[in-house]
Amino acid sequence: MLITEEAYKDYLDIEVDSVDFDVILSDLLEAAEDIILDKLHIEVTSEERVTLFNGNDTDELVLNVYPVTEVAKVEVYTDDWDEVTSDDYDRMVVTEEGTLLLQGYSFNEGRLNFRITFTAGYEEVPSWLALAFKRVAKVYLDTSPLRFGMDGLASVPKSTQKSEYYQVDKEAVDRIIEEVSGFRYVNT
Repeated sequence: MLITEEAYKDYLDIEVDSVDFDVILSDLLEAAEDIILDKLHIEVTSEERVTLFNGNDTDELVLNVYPVTEVAKVEVYTDDWDEVTSDDYDRMVVTEEGTLLLQGYSFNEGRLNFRITFTAGYEEVPSWLALAFKRVAKVYLDTSPLRFGMDGLASVPKSTQKSEYYQVDKEAVDRIIEEVSGFRYVNT
């Protein structure tokens, strides 16, 4: 998990102290984090990555994660990988939305013909993202069999441990994700 279980328990006002409960709760909390990260294409852990892209005959490529903090290398494949250097373009810009713009250069149309080496992610989980994780976890918990077990039930029967056994308020989760999607650009 990207934020501590204790931080979740404080936010969700959970006072149950049971290993069985914590194991199931942990899965629920990880699912809450995963849905947000997947839908928003956010990388929380800052790391360098090398990714192939299709050229599109424009001067920009949309990178597949957010936030991009550095572009180390741009390469184009013809017969071999050749580095695109600052002599090949006028200016490099990475927009807030994660688009790589090389003014004065065209990413020639092609299939997986550009290889970009870049760093993306945060050094630590931003507070706005941690709150979104907690809010989605609350939606999940409120519709989970765990909610009914918090008043003293030692464990939840194995047949209820999978999300397919209960309905999540998908609209509430989608609203939270929609709120966060605009907020992330303002608070990076």
